[in-house]
Amino acid sequence: MNVEEITNTLRADMASILNAPIAAPMRATPDLAPARTYNAGVTAPDTLEILPFLNAVIAVCEMHGYVSTKQATQTGQESTAKAALAYKGEVTAAQKQRAIDLLSWGRSYFNTHRNGDYERTMGVLLNARGFEIRAAAYIASLVGARKNLDKPQGQGRGRHRGTLGESLTCKGTLDKTLTFDGTYGPSHLHLMRDEEGNRIVWSTGTYLEPGTYALKGTVKKHDMKYGENQTVVTRCRVQTVDTSIQA
Repeated sequence: MNVEEITNTLRADMASILNAPIAAPMRATPDLAPARTYNAGVTAPDTLEILPFLNAVIAVCEMHGYVSTKQATQTGQESTAKAALAYKGEVTAAQKQRAIDLLSWGRSYFNTHRNGDYERTMGVLLNARGFEIRAAAYIASLVGARKNLDKPQGQGRGRHRGTLGESLTCKGTLDKTLTFDGTYGPSHLHLMRDEEGNRIVWSTGTYLEPGTYALKGTVKKHDMKYGENQTVVTRCRVQTVDTSIQA
């Protein structure tokens, strides 16, 4: 999974719990405030300090694994963020150290990677003393971000397809679709693999069902994300093996 996929996946996860567009600013708050009720009966301060909250996140993850808000919505499980807000158990010295290490990594990474709304928001939140409760899912997502970014990545995997600005025709199998609410309606980021396993990326307003498609479009960009070459295409027409053309 490349950086663009990872960050877009995390954006989608966060949007499902915050009930607001990802681009909405999250105000980092330095002072702690009185307690209030949070969602389904969970009581917590209006603002929390980052490290104590991450202590609880680490403890919860070691018991139940990391559960994103998107996964929680789909499966009915309790999200890590919500479980950590309600956590009353003990935190070991080892868990506290892991939280310290995670926060240190997060500050370093998101201070230098601010290409999108998620990255910029994390950069602001992680460098403040406290955060608003509605940003708890962002802070908890640090576990998922570190896990995904720490996955072994090949060097120079795959190859670029086609020539910049020219037409490309290939067959692609849809790996994943990431959907976001845009100004003019939903936008879908389709992540495909061609017959050789090369990454093809297409952002469009057209939703595709999982499957293999004959694709014809224009090569917009060649880049490499986390050691994997990917070809970004635009103005595509796609056709499944046995269905009609979709614009």
